[in-house]
Amino acid sequence: HVQWFAPPMTPFQHLMAEKRNHFHEDRAFPLTYVRAVLGLNKPYKVCKETPIQDIVEYYNNEGVSYKKYWNEFFEKCLQDSMECANWNSDDFSYVVEDNKAYTFTVQDGTIAIGEAAEGVDLASLRDKDKAALQNYGRPYNEGGRPTGTYIKEPLQPKWGPGGYEPWPGVLTAA
Repeated sequence: HVQWFAPPMTPFQHLMAEKRNHFHEDRAFPLTYVRAVLGLNKPYKVCKETPIQDIVEYYNNEGVSYKKYWNEFFEKCLQDSMECANWNSDDFSYVVEDNKAYTFTVQDGTIAIGEAAEGVDLASLRDKDKAALQNYGRPYNEGGRPTGTYIKEPLQPKWGPGGYEPWPGVLTAA
């Protein structure tokens, strides 16, 4: 299956990525790698049972290093998520680390973990955060219901004005 993440990741998803539980090495194939392989114009015969490692090894030997492309991709995913993140620490009650909730403060822009918070149901906390974050920054009406979902003039499938443009705050290749 294809999995797609756009920055910023939620704090939980970012933590999972830092722990290498997203964008799995040897399972995630960066688009830059795929383009480099296709750019060789050297097909490799495969069947349903061909191990992916055999395909990667073939193209490694052709000069397209999967590890190089994957490492660049992984580091950029984490960096883009941090650069685009606009989470407000006031919107969170706890930090969860090693399956335990803790109080926290922010000191000089860095999270400082405090005391363990006893009796916090982590599944309920995650569900509550997920519901809050799925529409983070969205306008709400007086009744607390989300608004603003209709896009009168959607982006055109092109680069430039009226279409896709660089995401503010994300470094682009020089």
